[in-house]
Amino acid sequence: VTVYETKAPGHAIELAAEAIDSDHRTLIVVGGDGTMNEVVNGILLKDESPASGITVGLIPQGTGSDFRRTLRVPLDEQAAIETLQSGTAASLDVMKVIYRLPDGTDATRYSVNLTSFGMGGAVAAVAFGTHLPGDVARHIGDFVETPRVFHLAGGGQPISQAQLFLE
Repeated sequence: VTVYETKAPGHAIELAAEAIDSDHRTLIVVGGDGTMNEVVNGILLKDESPASGITVGLIPQGTGSDFRRTLRVPLDEQAAIETLQSGTAASLDVMKVIYRLPDGTDATRYSVNLTSFGMGGAVAAVAFGTHLPGDVARHIGDFVETPRVFHLAGGGQPISQAQLFLE
């Protein structure tokens, strides 16, 4: 067993690619949606080819853990480990997203759960910076960022909080 520990956002992409280069074919992610996303990208961005023969498991430790809920992985660490030990691997759909960077070049990312941009990214950035429990952080992010994003989406015309939250 080789343990790889991330040091910063984005680092799991590099570590997953390194693990695959070292002939590891089973990767267990201890983290949340972001870490899982990075590991998937580390596997699939290597040479743009399908990652056949690679199994990825999850022990949830994230803030939101939406992917965990989707797959019905227990939140309890020991129960998640038992699920990994007794579970059966299954194929999973992967979304490939090609987008344009501010400098005009194209970039590629993969997603196994959801893809978000604009308001979702702004809310995640605020929630990630709060260091509060998941639901509390997410709601603070929603409250802080939603009016700003909707203000921009309103063509520069303010949209009142009453409109925003009641309609």
